[in-house]
Parts: sequence; C-alpha cells; structure tokens
Amino acid sequence: MKTEQYRLYVAATRNDTIKAALDEPYSKASSTHILIYKRGKCPPGFKEMKEENLHLLSSADRDWLKEVNTAVIGHFVKKHEEEAEEAGKKFLEEFEKELEIERQKILSQGGD
Repeated sequence: MKTEQYRLYVAATRNDTIKAALDEPYSKASSTHILIYKRGKCPPGFKEMKEENLHLLSSADRDWLKEVNTAVIGHFVKKHEEEAEEAGKKFLEEFEKELEIERQKILSQGGD
C-alpha cells in the first residue's frame, strides 16, 4: 500500500491561477489568493507552501485544509480497504499457525 504525497500550493488570484484551480478537485479561492492541495507537480503560477509557513494561512484556510486532508485520507482508506482486509486476514492466519505450533510444542512436553 503506497501512500500518496499531497502538497499545498498557493498563488495570487489572477485569471490564469483561477483557471488552474478550476481543474483541481481540491482548491479554494479568495479575493487575494488561491490554494490547491494535490499530488504531483506544482501548477504554473503557484508556489509550494512549506509546513513552516502554514501559520500564515487564515483560520478559514486552515479549516479548509483540515477538511480536505480528511477527505483525502477517507478516499485513500476506501481505495485500499480490500487490500488492508486481505493483509489482516493473512496476518491472522499466520498467527493462528504459529499459535498451533506453540500449542503442539507445549503438548509434546507434557503440558495441559
């Protein structure tokens, strides 16, 4: 299960950056700036917002980012749910086998 690296990008509100944001599922525009949260390359006209600069975001922008991040996590979990269930089943099967081996060892040594 490969994790997906999302990054936050910011740009001034202009016609070209508005157009770029319209093509993205996770974007937010204000009168002064546009935010895009996505995987992959930085959109033209945007700059990556580094973690140490997140304090510069407004509380509304931080709330939006939390909501979007929660949605991304939800999509990731749903996408990989079957894979995780299979891994869990495999773990339990292997664990049961190991427990049976240990039980047999104990029984062969005369234990109850």
